[in-house]
Order: sequence, then structure tokens, then C-alpha cells
Amino acid sequence: MPKIATINYHSLPHAQIADVRKALCVFRSELHATGINKLTVSSMEIVLAEILNNIVEHGIGHRPDGWFCIECRTGKSVLQFHIRDNGTAMPNGTLPLGLPPNINRPLHKMPEGGWGWSLVHALAENLTYLRKDHINHVTYRIPIIISK
Repeated sequence: MPKIATINYHSLPHAQIADVRKALCVFRSELHATGINKLTVSSMEIVLAEILNNIVEHGIGHRPDGWFCIECRTGKSVLQFHIRDNGTAMPNGTLPLGLPPNINRPLHKMPEGGWGWSLVHALAENLTYLRKDHINHVTYRIPIIISK
């Protein structure tokens, strides 16, 4: 049974992709230490990486004061995440739908990008977005996979 814990990470101002890598390492290590299994940690890492990469690339990368902050609460059956950042608001004030790119095309014309939000929607539950007082809030849950 995993330990109940709260794990926090706050990037420095002018966060970049290196800060995403650092956050992922912190969460991977801390979740392993609480007894969360590798399958769940892998799902967590995919979702967190996709969201943080989008924050840095599209929301805060242009800001010298751009930051992100992550809180994860472990429970008996889920990991509950709350991510905040001071970047640009999501287009139309909503998260992307997470539809995968059209793959009905020749292999050489397949898109390299556009898969991220479909992975997030597939792996995360209760995904929400809110913009309040110039801060973006994304919350979601990752189910703890029971491995046998």
C-alpha cells in the first residue's frame, strides 16, 4: 500500500524545458519513495511532461518571470495533481479536446506533433482548467494501477 504524501515543486522564474526535466525527476523519485508502482509512475510522467512542456513552450517561455508550480497528493487509489502557472491563458479558456491527429495519410506525411493532449486525456481523469487572477490552474487525477 503506497504511503499518503503531498509532493510539491515550484520552478524558478523564467522556467524552461530544463525545469520540466528537473520536476519530472523530483516526482519520479518521490513517488517511487512512497511505494507507487512503476506503471503508475510512468503514466504520471507522460501526463505531467505533456502538460509542463505545453506550459513552457506556449504559456511562459516568453516571460522572464514565467513559473509553474505542481502539487501532488497521493491517495489510496489516485494521484491528485494541481498545476499552476502565470503564463498565457488557454485558447478559448478551455483545454484542448485531446483528439489525435488524422493518421489516414502516407507514412511520410504523418504528423510528428499533436499527440500530447490525446495522451493526457487517455491517461488522466477529471481533467479541469480554470484561469483565475491571471493564474492558470489545471487539475487531474492519475489512477494508481494495481499490479499483480
